[in-house]
Amino acid sequence: AVALTVHDLAGRTLATLASGVMEPGPHAAEWSGAEAGGSPAPAGLYFIRLRFGGETVARKVVLGR
Repeated sequence: AVALTVHDLAGRTLATLASGVMEPGPHAAEWSGAEAGGSPAPAGLYFIRLRFGGETVARKVVLGR
């Protein structure tokens, strides 16, 4: 299974971009800058976290407004 999520600096999950079983191969996802409830997240530093097959990869992203 795969989970692609957006987190704030405190580690809270703001949005889930992908979740579940996916076919092998390349995939794309886009974060609109909104939290799960639809309200816009404030400008700042966030982490995109990809979990798959027992591994986790995280990248920093900057959201500007």
